[in-house]
Amino acid sequence: MLACHLVPAVSATVSGAVMVARPKGTTLHQRVGKLWAVLMLLTALTSFGMTGGPLAIWQGYSVIHLLSVLTLFAIPLGVMAARRQWTTLHRVTMVGLYVALCITGVLALLMKGRFLNGLIF
Repeated sequence: MLACHLVPAVSATVSGAVMVARPKGTTLHQRVGKLWAVLMLLTALTSFGMTGGPLAIWQGYSVIHLLSVLTLFAIPLGVMAARRQWTTLHRVTMVGLYVALCITGVLALLMKGRFLNGLIF
């Protein structure tokens, strides 16, 4: 299950960096953005298959899973905002999700007791 989660998570991190660095509103932005949205949804969905760890608060689920729930609502909101040309809402939603993805990834690496921390350190 970890690989099914890590592949879209790492891919979303890389494609998100491309989105941040490149000009907005271009065809490339739109295509990579669609890919990024799908990767974020896959990352959120696969997180529910991974439970336990030091942050578990309810039946093996942790505070981090709340970010997954938020992602499942925020991605459609951000896509809708883009389609309606509500650029501020689109930008705030998507940048916020990208920052949350990066912070969560760093925490997964650095937090003692997490699988990735034990694997790398």
